[in-house]
Amino acid sequence: MKQNTGISNIEIKKENIKAFEHTAKKYGIDFVLKKDRTETPPRYHVFFKGRDADALTAAFKEFSAKKLTQDK
Repeated sequence: MKQNTGISNIEIKKENIKAFEHTAKKYGIDFVLKKDRTETPPRYHVFFKGRDADALTAAFKEFSAKKLTQDK
């Protein structure tokens, strides 16, 4: 990620990372995945540029719809 751009983050569950990565790449979202090892079990955060917020919202809608379909 470039410097001096607004950064936002969201938390994601470990079992959803691979599916999210696929959807985020489809939408061209520049993101970084970080593992927070200060807690047990570790937490995972997706950091992304603030300008990608709309694309991230669309990607999460698609990801959530797929996840709900799989869970049925």
